[in-house]
Formats: sequence, structure tokens, C-alpha cells
Amino acid sequence: MTVHRKAECTIRGSDAGTLRAGKPVLGTIRWRYNFIMQFLSLSRRRVDAFPPEAFTPELMARETQRVRELYASGILRQVWRRGDIPGAAILWEAASEAEVRAALDSLPIAQAGMLEILALVPLAPYPGFGPA
Repeated sequence: MTVHRKAECTIRGSDAGTLRAGKPVLGTIRWRYNFIMQFLSLSRRRVDAFPPEAFTPELMARETQRVRELYASGILRQVWRRGDIPGAAILWEAASEAEVRAALDSLPIAQAGMLEILALVPLAPYPGFGPA
């Protein structure tokens, strides 16, 4: 599970309200946690079962629009075209795998049965960047 921390600083004591460069500030930090997980999906277009003309400009325009909507909503964080086969690698950020699966199911190509999800992998933070 990926946990993002946001710092919130409360300044107390004689330095309250006098934050200046080089001057120490007495304070406490409270951490608020957002329990958001990251997932990586690998998909492929089912070009073995559908001819190239099935991937019409209209269908692809709807797919592009839906991907933009998911990106704007914050669940889809990054997307790449695969270099080995027709398909995509997508980095998702959601509270659960079910949310990501629902987003994948909302893609027009998936609804048409023309997309295969090869992997949906929950990601965990790399421990080498954490506190010692």
C-alpha cells in the first residue's frame, strides 16, 4: 500500500507568527495520511480477434476522451503505449483494486471486448527511500 503524507505545521511559543529566514521556529508537525494505493495495469488490444478496421476512429476518439476523463478525476496518473504489442501500461491511484477495475471496465475498447487486461498489480513503496 502506498501512503502519502502531508505535513501540517502548527507554530507555538514566542516565535509564532515571526517566521523568517534563518530564524528557528518552535512547532509541532501532525501527519495526515491519505490511504491511496497505486496499481500498474498492462493491457493489450485483441488484434488477434478483431481486424484493424474494428478499431474505428470514432471508437478511438471515445477511448481517448474516457482516458482524459479518468486522468482529470485523478485515478489515472500516467499512461504509456506499449512498445512491444498494441496496448497500454497505466499507473493508477485509487483506494482499492475494485475502483481500478471499474475504471478499466469503463473504457470503450474494454466494453467492446477488444481489450485484454494482462496484469493488474498493486504497488508498494520502495523501502530504500524511507526513513533509516
